Amino acid sequence: MLTLGVEEEYLLVDPSTCEPVPRAEAVLAAADLRPALRPSEAQHELLQVQVEVATPVCEDLDAVSRHLARMRAALQGPPRSTAAGSCRSARRRSAPGSPFR
Repeated sequence: MLTLGVEEEYLLVDPSTCEPVPRAEAVLAAADLRPALRPSEAQHELLQVQVEVATPVCEDLDAVSRHLARMRAALQGPPRSTAAGSCRSARRRSAPGSPFR
């Protein structure tokens, strides 16, 4: 049987300027991410301006789609207010600073 899992990375940006902001720890600690996201499904990356989610191991694309929809809904709501300030998450499509193609 073939199985798969998917990781998505989100850049945390200031809602006004769209500049990256280092708020990964505060976003992951937000109470409104639970129960939609389990602690093992979301973590910060090396850079504090980035959060990563990972689906569990899935047996088909429908399961991957359901998990991604749940995770995206938890992370991509309105701007979050944290003790460090507010931010919005944006799915990453390329590395920061890489040329647009």
